[in-house]
Amino acid sequence: MSVDTLVQRAVAMNELERLLRGRLPYDSKSRLSPSPEANDVAEIWSSLRRVAESRPETDIPQRIIELVETLLCDSQGVCVVAALVLLEWVDLSNGRGAFLGRTDEIASGLKTAIEKLRRQLADDKGGGGQCWSDGRLGDLRRLSANTVDCGGPAFFPEGL
Repeated sequence: MSVDTLVQRAVAMNELERLLRGRLPYDSKSRLSPSPEANDVAEIWSSLRRVAESRPETDIPQRIIELVETLLCDSQGVCVVAALVLLEWVDLSNGRGAFLGRTDEIASGLKTAIEKLRRQLADDKGGGGQCWSDGRLGDLRRLSANTVDCGGPAFFPEGL
């Protein structure tokens, strides 16, 4: 099944959270994807933008913004939100218009969630955390630095 088809299904079934987290039946990615997560969030991001542009009535950006608070409750969700903030800023740095639009606010919530879930993130060696001695904290530090390189806000707490 194509990513666009998965995204359209998730939108129609009100299952964007399951899609972003890579939960069944949305745990699909190209075998060539370098993503260590269940889904390639970058590929999904591109598809979400395409679907939203072709079907603005789906209000995908607002629906994602409404999910942020829920996603920030656990280590995997924090990493999904961090990836979304980075992807927004990659697009902006490449001249594309804003999709979510509220990334400064989201980054602030992300920083708070990282501080709150610090131990859980450090212990989580799944997904992007598998390459870092401090688990997902290391990956979040990398994603924050990349966001700053694209002109976006830092979301990794200083001194952590």
